[in-house]
Parts: sequence; C-alpha cells; structure tokens
Amino acid sequence: MNRRTPCIRLSSAANSSCSPPRWPCPARPGARADKNQGRGEIEYKASDNVANADYEPVMREYATAGNALIVGKAFAVEAAARKVAKDFSKVSFLLGSSGKVQAPNLAVFDNYIQKPAYLTGMVAGGMTKTNKIGMVGGFPIPEVNRLMNAFMAGAKETNPNVEFSVSFINS
Repeated sequence: MNRRTPCIRLSSAANSSCSPPRWPCPARPGARADKNQGRGEIEYKASDNVANADYEPVMREYATAGNALIVGKAFAVEAAARKVAKDFSKVSFLLGSSGKVQAPNLAVFDNYIQKPAYLTGMVAGGMTKTNKIGMVGGFPIPEVNRLMNAFMAGAKETNPNVEFSVSFINS
C-alpha cells in the first residue's frame, strides 16, 4: 500500500465516551472513512473520557503537536477550551458549545433541542394533576439550564400554576 503523507492532522478530545449510545464525536466518522478508503489524508488521534481538569492540557498537547484541527466538546470546560484556542491562533478548533464563535480560529456546533423541550413542557404542564413537576439535570451548565428553562416555559404556557423542583446530580 502506498501511504500518503497526511494532509491534515486532526485530534478530538471528549470528556465522555464517544461510543454509542453516548453523544457522538463528529470528527470520528470522517477520519474513519478516510482510513477505510485507503486515502490516508487524515492523521487522527482521539482521547475519550478526558477528565474536565485534564481537558486543557490535552488540548494544548494536541495544539503543540501540529494538529491543523482540534474537535471537541466544550460544554463543561468552556473557559479552558476558549483559552487554548486563543493561545494557538494558527490551529482551528471546532467545539460543541452553545457559546459564540471566537475569531479567528474557533467555530462551534450545538444541538438546538430547546424547542422540543418547550413542547414537552407544554405536555407536562397540561398533564400534571398536582401542579408540581420535578426535574433532574446532570450539571448546572448553560446547555442543561437552557433545556430546563425551555421545558419550564412550555409547562407555564399550558399551566401558569405549575411549580418546579429542580436538582442536579453533577454527573
């Protein structure tokens, strides 16, 4: 097999598993397709289950290793990820985030599921017999809070008397 020199060095870092049924890692399918087709144009390295405290050092390691693109999830490590992107302006970053683009090198993607959460809240508000709804979230981060707030707004739309009990399990 005639191996080409990779055109792109790509790395991804995730603070959870990228194996199904967990949140997908967007870089992985493209890198696998490149490898399976024998093209060899992408050199890919991934780190799953990176502890939040280790996320910044892992991203820095990838940036100093000459990666052209680093893909990751910044939801729980937003400030650290943005700091690394700022420090390595010649490296491109694509991060799962509900935050804004950070020029010149950080783009974001997100799952905009607050609208279905609002609709689900409307159903729950209309169905409750006690006017009390309990909610449990993983972490109190903007992405989770956005969904909870949308759900509560939907419930209040159909039942202004509904009350909420909200808890986070930090997991």
